[in-house]
Amino acid sequence: MKGKNEEEGAELKIAETTPAAPNNQKTYDINSVSLSTEPGGPKRSNKLDSLMAVLREVEGAKYDWPRKSFQAIISRWNQMPKGGWNKVLEFYCAKFKEKISIVRIKKMAQKALENEAGTLTRVREFKEENTTKRRKTLDEIARVCTIKDVERQNEIDKRFKEMWTKIKDADVCSVQKTRKISSLKANYEIIESLNLVAGNFLLKNKVNNMNDIITCKEIKKSVWKESIEDKINAMEQKKTLFDKCKFEKDKITEEEKKALRKCMRERNLILSKANDVIKMELYLKERILVYKKKIEVYEKRKAYRNENTKFELYRGRYYRDLNAEEKNNHKVGKKEIEDFWSKMWENAKQETLENEEEYLWKYKIEQPSINAFPTEEEFKNIIGWLPNWKAAGPDRVYNFFIKKMSCLHGSLYKVIKKICPESYTEEEWFYRGITYLIPKGQPVEGKDFRHITCMSNLYKLTTKCITYVLQELRKVRGAKEQAMTNNMLNREFNYKIKTAWINVKKAYDSTIEILPSKRNLEIFEGNEKIMEKKARRGILQGDSLSPLLFVLCIDPLSRKLNSIYPKLSIPLGEQAFVTNHLLFIDDLKILAENEEVLKEMIDETRKFFNTVGLEINAEKSATNSIRCKDEGKLLEGHEGYKYLGITESHEGKIMKETKEKILKAILLRIEKLCKTKLNAKHLFKAINEHGISPIKYYIGIIDAEPEEYKIIDDNIGKLLIKYHVHQQPATKERLYLSRAELGLGLQCVEHKENVTAKILIEAQTESLYSDIKIKTNHSKLFRPRDDPLIDIKQAATWLTKGNMSPRENRNLFALQDRNIFLEKRIKCPHCHEYAKTVDHMATQCDRMLSHYYMRRHNEALRCIHLQLCRTYGLSHAKRIRNHSVQECIANEYVEIRADSRIHSSIEIKYNEPDILIVDKLRKEVIVVEVGITSFNNLHAKETEKKHKYDLLANHVASLYKYKPKIIPYVMTWDGIVTNFHPRHGLDTDQEGVFESPMSESQKEVLDLLDEM
Repeated sequence: MKGKNEEEGAELKIAETTPAAPNNQKTYDINSVSLSTEPGGPKRSNKLDSLMAVLREVEGAKYDWPRKSFQAIISRWNQMPKGGWNKVLEFYCAKFKEKISIVRIKKMAQKALENEAGTLTRVREFKEENTTKRRKTLDEIARVCTIKDVERQNEIDKRFKEMWTKIKDADVCSVQKTRKISSLKANYEIIESLNLVAGNFLLKNKVNNMNDIITCKEIKKSVWKESIEDKINAMEQKKTLFDKCKFEKDKITEEEKKALRKCMRERNLILSKANDVIKMELYLKERILVYKKKIEVYEKRKAYRNENTKFELYRGRYYRDLNAEEKNNHKVGKKEIEDFWSKMWENAKQETLENEEEYLWKYKIEQPSINAFPTEEEFKNIIGWLPNWKAAGPDRVYNFFIKKMSCLHGSLYKVIKKICPESYTEEEWFYRGITYLIPKGQPVEGKDFRHITCMSNLYKLTTKCITYVLQELRKVRGAKEQAMTNNMLNREFNYKIKTAWINVKKAYDSTIEILPSKRNLEIFEGNEKIMEKKARRGILQGDSLSPLLFVLCIDPLSRKLNSIYPKLSIPLGEQAFVTNHLLFIDDLKILAENEEVLKEMIDETRKFFNTVGLEINAEKSATNSIRCKDEGKLLEGHEGYKYLGITESHEGKIMKETKEKILKAILLRIEKLCKTKLNAKHLFKAINEHGISPIKYYIGIIDAEPEEYKIIDDNIGKLLIKYHVHQQPATKERLYLSRAELGLGLQCVEHKENVTAKILIEAQTESLYSDIKIKTNHSKLFRPRDDPLIDIKQAATWLTKGNMSPRENRNLFALQDRNIFLEKRIKCPHCHEYAKTVDHMATQCDRMLSHYYMRRHNEALRCIHLQLCRTYGLSHAKRIRNHSVQECIANEYVEIRADSRIHSSIEIKYNEPDILIVDKLRKEVIVVEVGITSFNNLHAKETEKKHKYDLLANHVASLYKYKPKIIPYVMTWDGIVTNFHPRHGLDTDQEGVFESPMSESQKEVLDLLDEM
């Protein structure tokens, strides 16, 4: 009770020292927080001064701020300073304008001491690396800091310092560009080590600007292909020599005879024997064919790998090349392009802003102005949203490296915060950009190009912070909502609205004079540099801030039109929607009930444009009013105008060819994608992103019945069957399930027609599962979904992480769907007792145990053995098919035995485990047992494997005086695993080095069953 009274007294004490606010509400001012223990009390201590300094440094949301503050405090003092809780409470109330009790603040703060299990730890334990005692997994074995890891980190540290010495005084734009790395090639161990090295470097070298950059090393080109080609040439020469000996024996020289005899001796054959010569010729012919096949397979794999890498790293270019019918070879000269673009972004004339006052509307601030710059937590979220391989500007740093170098995030935040709120000016390179000129159709003049500007990714990160704040205040509609509003207005007024479509002439070259004045641009057409230019005005396409700046400039026009001129009204219940124009960035559509009002509004628009430095482009503008025909093209009869991507007639009706074009575009794109060499995962991602993207925007805008969307899905399915991506009898519903739920992840157009609320998406998924359940064979794979002990996400690892062709994917799906061996009354060809079904052939036939089942078990074992060998540095092989399981393999840190009998001083029945690991660094004896079984026996098999070698593991551990551990690695033949599997799984984050053993094991099991 005493503690409670003291806490209540402390709370009342703070409340009494705070001035009263209206309506009996308490308010707090962060600047008036007292630093003394009591008002008018003794002089404050140095610890409390330091405490307040620490609290001011902590950033975070109000629910998370106490935890972060307490972490900072105990990291410095190991305990809360005397009187500190009152100071923390006082500071919290002042900072967040919220009144809470000291008990509440303590509960919020003590979350810092919670471990992963949710229980509290002591401060000493909190300061240690791990606060929980839990079982280690094989995945954690891969992450242990072994001698190999230390050597790698030392090597990276050495190279990092060498590179830093070379580039620290160099111009950022002259440093070697970072390269794009495919996920199949990225070595995340090296990236993690590099992050640690950079973090340690930052502790000693404070970062004040953005001049730090990471470069990559050169890779030696392999001469494997050249070596094979040399062997083929040598063998063809020998074959030619044998042909000469056979058909032109008189013309053969002594040197050639010596070469022939030498060649024959290599194969223990005699030249004088005709049969031996025939054998040699056949041998040479076969070897040539084998080597040629190797090169052919290599070229196919290279093309497959290159296409998937291009899709992953150069997505936009991949889609452009896919749709391009032929390369655009224009004849516009460099001089002509330079003449046009040299006048762009120039401050050619000084606009008069005489009438600007009438367009400026005062913004009423409803709440006190606060510092709206993102917090450090929000800044890290912004970094997390960055696309990995967005085109890098002059800084040559891709977002992938910015995201992975988490040690730099704190320093980046401080620098960007200094640039934005504190108006700090960075160095010149920060404002440089690279502008690419992209042809529009077949260019004839210098103006027939559109431009995309790549500012540095660090500059774009800075502008994203500003955009993040501005978007919080945004209360407008997007393009699709505007298009739907346009459609609704036209219908309400029976398509009799007088309309003017206004196009802004070179919007990117107008307005915004002061903000971009520091921007220097390098302009390229293709790979050729055209010129360098300073941008004195205008906005840059490709910069997230530029569209918002343009909207700020044109927004006063929207306010003026709505405030003065008559508006069209649509009743919506008790309220009504009213407007007289639609505006989306620079796409303006003016609406009126009569031509006189329309003319007045166009004149007002021209007046505003003259004020802010914009100009109406009469060539690209249009109207359906005869009185306004001088303002743009007068639309008649069959003619239409494309507004927000939708072609509408002069009456405002959506033209019929719009729907036909969309359907044709969808099928054409998907057909092109099916002809590519993309793997299954990338193919369905491309179909979702690029193939069916045309319909996504138009759903809800164009008139279409649900049956029409279903027909689109059916046509897509037919194309997938035609190009062997899917099979006719396969489960159609699995097409639309996500890959994490054992599906293919294709988006269903019929479902897209509906509003994509979370609850509706879940209902659609459940509907798919319901359709699967009524199918006898197809439902068997999804039986485990109702079992709470089954992990479907882990079972789908081969789909989410695998790298296989669509045809491979299709065959494995057919196997899981039980779409083979469908003939009735056919007996198993091995046991001749039971019906030949997939489940019987997979696990239930006794006659197949000694060969097929054992071979399948050994293939899964080989996957795990390779992972362990790579983890402990015993092997550097990447391909499973080139790896052989040795009975015993060891180095100074570990011993790994596979399928070998373990000798013991006592009699042990089970003494031949699949794998036994003696880890000398961690002092552990690990037994790994592999099992492939059916779903009905899964739980029993995993329990059996878990306890089968208890006695052996304990005995061997006692001999070495190590800790014993048993890892059962059990799955069904179709890849299903239990929830306990991840605790001792081999799944690894090194996705780019090679596919995870879980995925590879599942594929091997399914492939071998497919062969049966």
